[in-house]
Amino acid sequence: MTSGSRAKTPDIAPEELERVVREAAKGVAGLSKAALRKRLPVSYRRSAKAVEVAIDALVQRGVIVLFKASKTPLYFEHEPLSQVDALVRERLSTPLAKGALKAWVVELAPGYRAVFDKWFTRATKSDVLYEQSPLPGSTAKRFGREPEPVDLAPLLAPVMKALGAALKKLDAKRVPRQRIRDALLAALESSPGQRHANGGKDDRSNFVAALDRLAADDPGTALLPIRALRSRLSLEKKTFDDLALQLAREGVVELHFHDFPASLPDSERAELVVDAKGTHYVGITPRAKR
Repeated sequence: MTSGSRAKTPDIAPEELERVVREAAKGVAGLSKAALRKRLPVSYRRSAKAVEVAIDALVQRGVIVLFKASKTPLYFEHEPLSQVDALVRERLSTPLAKGALKAWVVELAPGYRAVFDKWFTRATKSDVLYEQSPLPGSTAKRFGREPEPVDLAPLLAPVMKALGAALKKLDAKRVPRQRIRDALLAALESSPGQRHANGGKDDRSNFVAALDRLAADDPGTALLPIRALRSRLSLEKKTFDDLALQLAREGVVELHFHDFPASLPDSERAELVVDAKGTHYVGITPRAKR
């Protein structure tokens, strides 16, 4: 061997490399593939191609999440839009203008700068952020966790007047007040705004569409990872779990339970679907044409 030659790097089994990448990805938020590779021990990062294959395999299985919001794809340990949702719901105490809100998110979660714009667009169309009036002397709209307080009396005055007239006629016909309350409550719950707040058809159709895309991306795999599907949707855990369980009851999908969920780290176990009996489901399989 000449003095300029190097010993051949021993081959590393794909399973071993995936394990090392998985460990390196813990706590990752907003890293490029190159930056993620640098977190590996030196002996494992020598083959850029092998590392890339390992990262792609973990993304496919939903172990880490790929976010495409810019020219450089970024990687996260958890689905980033849902993470910002949780941050805002738990810690935002005062309504802020968009620029101040972005600075607040970046300060508390530095790796999430690149996802802010996409998150903000989605959050203002759901029940995460509510638009509020500018402060006196300002023209900047603010956004907070709760709807801006509204004086309902003048807005509902015509409704209350009409309801009073209707109640007189219903009382004359001896219609029980409970029936009237039930009818009014049903009308409120079926309103477009309430259906949006509670999820519903849009969430279901998005869930099914994401499942179809996941199945199309890997046609050779019958059992699809729950975590991979969850990473493609921006749904709260309860909404996601309820939809998966409902579709399973309807026979649209089949859910596959984990034999030993207690063996998983808390962060991974939280990604599984859980039913009322505490059964944890790790995989999902489409069963019927919807």
